[in-house]
Amino acid sequence: MSTVAPRGYPLTLKINAEAYDVLLAYVRALDVEINGFAYVKKVSNRVFVIEKADDIIITQQTVSHGSAVSDAIGNAIAYQEAAMCGRDDDLRVQWHSHVDGPARFSITDINTMDANERAGMIWGISLVLNKRGEFEARFDLYQPIRTFQMMEVQIIHVVDPMLEARVMAEIAQKVTIARPQIIPAKVEAVRPAHRRRRWPRDPMLEFDDNGDELDDVDDDERDGDPDPDDFTPLLSLEDFADVFGNGPEVIDRMKYSGAFAEAFFATVHPFDTEFSTTQERQ
Repeated sequence: MSTVAPRGYPLTLKINAEAYDVLLAYVRALDVEINGFAYVKKVSNRVFVIEKADDIIITQQTVSHGSAVSDAIGNAIAYQEAAMCGRDDDLRVQWHSHVDGPARFSITDINTMDANERAGMIWGISLVLNKRGEFEARFDLYQPIRTFQMMEVQIIHVVDPMLEARVMAEIAQKVTIARPQIIPAKVEAVRPAHRRRRWPRDPMLEFDDNGDELDDVDDDERDGDPDPDDFTPLLSLEDFADVFGNGPEVIDRMKYSGAFAEAFFATVHPFDTEFSTTQERQ
């Protein structure tokens, strides 16, 4: 029973553009299926390349709308010729067409792949195409374990270096690339309409004329204790005492104990700019 190999980095089958043109010519020449073989070079454990047009071959076969059956003698001749030129280990790709149907492996195709294991094949690649130029490829490993993985197919167009050099020289002579002018946006400092307030026990922020905060690291962040000097109340100590009924004799104690700040922030609504006494809110 075959299993799907872990995906990881996909296996890739690269096909030279001229070889791909030969494949499409075979596929589009008939209104029935056709099959054949291809020589493939193993570049690495994950990359395989069909390098040239001559790597695509067909053998004697009988075809119909739903099948393409190769002749056993024709296949034997193909493998013999591969061995004679020292490429018997490269004749690993079996390809066939699905005419106008989807380029997807059928149950019959999968059974053919499984038959290769019984024939003693170590590994092989299957490729299916249609007249629209769609394709699908699969890598099958038969030994030492039975597994398979779908492959990415890339069509490689090789450009003649002389042609590429001539084109680049002509572009440099005749083509001017217009670059859009980038105008830096004008940035203006935004001065807040009023002072922002942090959480209780944190100092209120003040801003300079450029809109920058006048705020250094306060003592609360270092030792966790409130510093009376960090607080900038909108009411003076005397006004605060008058509003809340506290006599002047407790002002100094409130100032240095931090109770002033706590009482101040506890009576200020976070979204109001005016203050109300506890009695007024009730």
